[in-house]
Amino acid sequence: PPRSTLFPYTTLFRSLLLASGAMYAQLSSSAYRALGQVDFQKNSVNMAQGLEFYAPTGVALDSRGGQLHLYVADSYNARVLAWPDVNSYRMGDAPALVLGQAGPQYTRPLGIGTKGFSGPPNGPAGLAVDPTTGNLYVADSGNNRILRFPSPFANLTRIEPDAVYGQPSFNTGGAGLSASSLNMPRSVAFDSAGNLWVAD
Repeated sequence: PPRSTLFPYTTLFRSLLLASGAMYAQLSSSAYRALGQVDFQKNSVNMAQGLEFYAPTGVALDSRGGQLHLYVADSYNARVLAWPDVNSYRMGDAPALVLGQAGPQYTRPLGIGTKGFSGPPNGPAGLAVDPTTGNLYVADSGNNRILRFPSPFANLTRIEPDAVYGQPSFNTGGAGLSASSLNMPRSVAFDSAGNLWVAD
C-alpha cells in the first residue's frame, strides 16, 4: 500500500512501547521509542534488514522469565519479528527472533516452505501467547489456518511452527465451513481458562 496508509500502524507501534515496567503497554501522546525504524524521522518500508516492518498487523506480549517479550506480525514481509524485552529495548535494536523466514533478509511468502506464512495482502495477522506454556499462536490468514510456535524464546533456533489448526496438515490451505476448518482467520486470543479463541 502507499506509505500514507502505513502511518496509522507506525503510530500504533510507537504508542504501544510507552510502558515502563508494566505488564501491558499504555497509550500516550508522546512516544519515546519506536519499533521498525532507526529513529522517528524514518518511515521506510520493506528494507528487509531485519528490523523494518511492511504493514504490521498484530502485537502480542508475554511476561515470562522476568522479561516482557514482544511479538509483531510483519504481514507483508510474511514473518513474525520478536524482541526479548520491551523494557530494555532501544530504538534501532534488531529483533532477536524471525519466525517463518530463513533469516532477517528473507521476506518471501512461504519462505520456509509449507510451514511458512502466506504473503500480501493476507500474511500473518493476529497473535496470542498461551499464558501457561508461552507457545505463540499466529493467524496465517491467507492459508486459512492458525500456526503454533513452541515457546519461541525457549527455542531460539526454531523458526517453524510445530502444529497447525484449521487444516488437516501443513500441506493444505483451502478455506472450509466445517467445525475444524477456517476461512481467513484474523485474530486469536486466550481467555483466563486457557481456551484459544479465533476470529474466523
